[in-house]
Amino acid sequence: MKNKLCQNLESTGTVMWLITDFIWMYGFIKTAAILTIPTFLLLTFACINFRKGKKSELLSLTASEFWFIMNMCWIFSEIVNKENYLLCAKISFLFACIFVYLSFISAKKENVLTDFKRLKIK
Repeated sequence: MKNKLCQNLESTGTVMWLITDFIWMYGFIKTAAILTIPTFLLLTFACINFRKGKKSELLSLTASEFWFIMNMCWIFSEIVNKENYLLCAKISFLFACIFVYLSFISAKKENVLTDFKRLKIK
């Protein structure tokens, strides 16, 4: 099980992520870009502060981080209209998928439930 600080950072980061996506969806791209910074920091600190728990939980947390990096790069690609950021988003998506897969494999070896954004997976 994740420690309390990690859980709080991840939950707050998830809420910030939803707010960022909402603002982005409604066309306030620069505001969304600014909000990516605290959201990225919250999710990064959640990974750094992960102390106890299963390897599968850390892997799913890392997958979430890469998934958010994908969103970040995508937002920035819309601001500067450069393909480099979109390529970065695609690469981040690939890493997120790899970490999700590794989390599933690790959870199966641990023979426990693991969570990926509040979804329990066995």
